[in-house]
Amino acid sequence: MTEAPAYYTVETCMATDIGCVRTGNQDAIAFVSPGNHDERHRRGVLAVVADGMGGHNGGEVASRLAVETICRQYFATPDDDPQRAIEGALRKANAAVFRAAEANEALSGMGTTVNGPGPGRAAGVVCACG
Repeated sequence: MTEAPAYYTVETCMATDIGCVRTGNQDAIAFVSPGNHDERHRRGVLAVVADGMGGHNGGEVASRLAVETICRQYFATPDDDPQRAIEGALRKANAAVFRAAEANEALSGMGTTVNGPGPGRAAGVVCACG
């Protein structure tokens, strides 16, 4: 297997759709490509899609909070292993959604699914937060 080139360009386009059933969009999406070459080489890029659990309170809050937490925590963790970094970021996102739901009765029961390509050679990551 050959080593990946040190420099590359990633072009992205992101969109979500409300669908045919709901009146509000509970999706959140992010793509992060660090501007710093060393950081990009260490962790790569991160794509995250979260879909709030329709029919539950605060799905749009849960998905936004999960995406924001994952993006922030994935790149902030000092661990050089991308798999452990994404696992830690997902745990922190789950805790953040859970705490927000506990703190506000109007958000009780909120949750979201989270999907994205896996870090490094991993095929993908799917989890539920909240």
